[in-house]
Amino acid sequence: MRNPLILTSLLLPWSVSAQNTFHRVEDTDFGQIRAFSQELNGKFAYAARWEEFGTNLYGTQVSEFDQAGNMQWAYLYRSPGAGSLALPNDIVAHSSGGYAVVGETGGGTSADSSWIWVLDALGDTVRVQAFGSPLPGSLGTNALRVAELANGDLLVGGEIDVLDTALHQDLYIARISASTGVVWNKHIASQTVGDFARFGDFLPLSGGSFLFTAQSTTDGCMLAMMDDNGDLVWANAYDTNSEDLRAMAPFSVPNGYRIPLRAAFPGVGPTFFTLDTDPNGFSLGGHSYRITTAPGSIEAVAVLSDKSFVAGGTYGNAVQDMIMLRGDPQGIGTWARRYGSAGQEVGTSVTVINQKGNYVLGGAGELSSLQQLQGGIPYQPYWVQTDGD
Repeated sequence: MRNPLILTSLLLPWSVSAQNTFHRVEDTDFGQIRAFSQELNGKFAYAARWEEFGTNLYGTQVSEFDQAGNMQWAYLYRSPGAGSLALPNDIVAHSSGGYAVVGETGGGTSADSSWIWVLDALGDTVRVQAFGSPLPGSLGTNALRVAELANGDLLVGGEIDVLDTALHQDLYIARISASTGVVWNKHIASQTVGDFARFGDFLPLSGGSFLFTAQSTTDGCMLAMMDDNGDLVWANAYDTNSEDLRAMAPFSVPNGYRIPLRAAFPGVGPTFFTLDTDPNGFSLGGHSYRITTAPGSIEAVAVLSDKSFVAGGTYGNAVQDMIMLRGDPQGIGTWARRYGSAGQEVGTSVTVINQKGNYVLGGAGELSSLQQLQGGIPYQPYWVQTDGD
């Protein structure tokens, strides 16, 4: 079933004043923050890409910080073998006090090209497991998103490269126990043969059921519900007026759910959207958020308890800065901010660290573009902490 997406354009005011409390560049050869955990107790953690220059080895670094930005611990995970990537895509805070990270090797077979890394509250490893496609004969997979169910099990969503008559892309969702491993792993086929489907994100519900979002080049954006066994309950697709929009993590609002949607490619114009639905996924309306002066893209969204939200990404042409915009509980834009220096900063993730609305926006950055051109400091994990405004 397809529902039209009704959008209302909103022009957000831009401010070049950086309302940051502090910012930090973490020292690695090359690196980029891929995702933050969202915690409202003041601390936060990130999963970052890590590379040792000249070795062709890549890994995942997980670092935890207190509310003042002091690093508590940091651990590195590398899968064995030269050229093995171990690239992170998402991290979630676990009810045990630790974290779960998912990612991809960039190689391997359909059986082992996705991985999950579970850490306890001190950063010690609880479980590392490679897994992959439930579809026999497929190529590699990537694990893109992770979420925790009420009983502590973890949902992992990703994509499968399928080679039959032609290469195309399907989805998978796996349920994983931190103690025993994979509980089930479901193949989700594209509705149109040969289509390229892209996984969005999760919203766990009570009783073990959950929502997830997805997008395909043919069928547009989708919101679906599954029960605790991974069986489909319902699914709705949305006509996005020929826009190539990528669905992000849905969240609950008083009348149902809100789905953030980001434009697939940076540009000047509508860059970020939200779509509201009723409890059964039927569309009720939405909003668009426009960048008017330079190309920009939104990469991540974090939600406060009152259902207001912040969205973070990248802004600019030759010199790129990180950006963040805020929407109120009704989805109305209230402010947008730009954060940067003389160098390049790329925003990939954002999180909320307390109920006062203190935010952390991160990605990759350099101390100055001149040093980069001279062969100096390369891109490193870079983050900014801000106040509520």
